[in-house]
Amino acid sequence: MEEKIKADILVILQDAALAIDANHIEDLKTISDHTLHNSATFQDEDSISIAILIYSIAKICERAKKDGSECTFPIAEKMVIKIREAAKYLENNDEKKYRKIIHELFGYIKKYETKFVHYATEIMQQARIKKGSRITEHGLSFGIVSQLLGISKWELMDYLGHTMVYDKENIRTKTTKERLNVAKRLFKI
Repeated sequence: MEEKIKADILVILQDAALAIDANHIEDLKTISDHTLHNSATFQDEDSISIAILIYSIAKICERAKKDGSECTFPIAEKMVIKIREAAKYLENNDEKKYRKIIHELFGYIKKYETKFVHYATEIMQQARIKKGSRITEHGLSFGIVSQLLGISKWELMDYLGHTMVYDKENIRTKTTKERLNVAKRLFKI
């Protein structure tokens, strides 16, 4: 595992354990968004599995909050212990044991959460859309990017509309005079 990815996953695991312990669902959702960004950027197995794991836990906690209870689902305490254990193994460069613990965490979620497969699919779709938006920044058309990544143009445009990718400072619009000159050339005036 690359050092940059490892360092980032360590921070994510530590922050997630704290957020679950403190029942800070908003923090957990923020961490989940960060993991999604990493899974789209690095596209490695570890980043993707952490993204799915944290997103699933955030969804479970979010639903518990909507039901009027805290994020104290039956396995929350056990999950926090396992998350900290995974962080310890990763810190000690024992990737085999780290991945084993992550696998166990997925097992806990699968037993508790019937929508787990849906969460995993949703994360993969969001990562593809996010990656697509980055590719369009480099000049490829929506159509080409959507075909390459297997997503719809509408999903891509919806995401770009929310992120305002095209409002970046490097993009310069033409002045009224420049647009008028282009129109005159087009119509040979």
